[in-house]
Amino acid sequence: MNMVEGVILVVCASEGPMPQTRFVLKKALARGLKPLVVVNKVDRDSARCDDVENEVFDLFCNLNATEEQLEYPILFGSAKSGWVVKNLSEPKENIKALLDAIVESVPPPNVDLTKAFSMLCSQTESNKFFGKMLIGRIASGKVKVGDKISSIDQDGKIVENAKVFKIIRRYGVHQMELESAVAGDIVSIAGIEKSTVTNTLNASGNNEIIPVRKKLIKKILIKFFLFFSPFPLIPL
Repeated sequence: MNMVEGVILVVCASEGPMPQTRFVLKKALARGLKPLVVVNKVDRDSARCDDVENEVFDLFCNLNATEEQLEYPILFGSAKSGWVVKNLSEPKENIKALLDAIVESVPPPNVDLTKAFSMLCSQTESNKFFGKMLIGRIASGKVKVGDKISSIDQDGKIVENAKVFKIIRRYGVHQMELESAVAGDIVSIAGIEKSTVTNTLNASGNNEIIPVRKKLIKKILIKFFLFFSPFPLIPL
């Protein structure tokens, strides 16, 4: 959750908020995010849009959402049919309303391109071609394939010095190799073998760390699981 600037909360028009909806929404609200709500499957015969809309609002209130967070945008759609609208009386043709709402409600990442490269590792993964990869959002600067970088643990100790072998970025379900990436990008970096979650990757020579609160270290894997899970929260 620390890698994103916004989320889409997807709720079924028939079933309404589920236990996992409460769990992931609580995490998003605690992070200070203002969710964009999409009531999905409104074309079902069992859809009860008005009731679900009220249930979602009650859930926000029960989770102590701020006044600003309670002013969330709400849209209605059918993922199966490929349309989203602000009002069910509108023509149901495409998802333009959702894309417009994302542009309007999600702020750009708060990053600095002028500083040296730094990135907090939020998760690791194994790639059958490139080996171990560290995943995170670049906090500052830029990085390119071949750059020398250092990995620093939360105590400020150097874990290893390495060279960037590959940079991968996800576009939907696809993965694309990049020659370089900049602050704000969420990427996977290969070439670092000993590092792990909560380590800070820096441009070589910089030993500063991106701090992680101790109580969050044990939860960071859970947060990343939410990022890629089928749970009804889509990070932006």
